[in-house]
Amino acid sequence: MTALSKEGQILYSTPLQQKEPFYIQYIHSIHLTPVLEKYYVDEEMNIVVDAVTYDTYGVGMPAELEEGQTFTEENGKFTLSNINRHIPFFDQRIGQVIANHKLIIRKQEIPLSTIDSPGTSVRFQADKETIIQYWIRRFLP
Repeated sequence: MTALSKEGQILYSTPLQQKEPFYIQYIHSIHLTPVLEKYYVDEEMNIVVDAVTYDTYGVGMPAELEEGQTFTEENGKFTLSNINRHIPFFDQRIGQVIANHKLIIRKQEIPLSTIDSPGTSVRFQADKETIIQYWIRRFLP
């Protein structure tokens, strides 16, 4: 999985196995409550929007179920699961004040503000890359 700048520069990259989850966590700008979005990469190298967990109903939060989706409430949190939306990439604007966007992979939290400036947009996409290509790109000048 790769995070790219608007100009196409690689800002962050890490190998992921198919269906290995990664997350974007942030504070919702209106509700000021945490949101956790769950994704994974499918066999066709698409990013799959899998689930979203949040504390409060309202603007910008899912309100209706589509076919195949499930909705649960547990410990005061709402989770919409089985979203199953396949996309080739997604752009995430890095919050400037409240959002504190974080990428979470394998329990490692990476604040998006450490990979690019707040207010900029980062594109997340999946790329096929051999381990040799990854090591060359990562460790050789």
